[in-house]
Amino acid sequence: GPQAALLTEGPPMTASDNDAIRTQLIPCWSFDAGVPNPENYTVVVRINVREDGMVTGAQVEDTSRMGDPTFRSVAESALRAVENPSCVPLKLPQGKYWPQMDIVFDLGKAINGGYGPKPPKSHQRRVLSGGRMERPW
Repeated sequence: GPQAALLTEGPPMTASDNDAIRTQLIPCWSFDAGVPNPENYTVVVRINVREDGMVTGAQVEDTSRMGDPTFRSVAESALRAVENPSCVPLKLPQGKYWPQMDIVFDLGKAINGGYGPKPPKSHQRRVLSGGRMERPW
């Protein structure tokens, strides 16, 4: 029906659009940093969003894994993040709106600092110049 068509409408979402949305939600994601093998726990949350950025619904895509208590705990923490008043309403990129979005919460990346602030440029430069730390003398 016509309502189903709404789900696929909206401009194409680029990786940077998706990152811009996710970056707003990660600070509200209080995950358990002590989970063993965190790289096994990536949760995709499908959110419904109004044009003002309010999240009106959220569900975990991979319900088959909800029987795993660790996955369920990670998934529930991700769901709390997208409904946390500290992080919503979302600031949508200028002139763009998607009624539905999939937000990836990657526990391994979060624990390893993959969502954290970028290292200072001097550090990046040293790593790029062959991967070895330069000695200061």
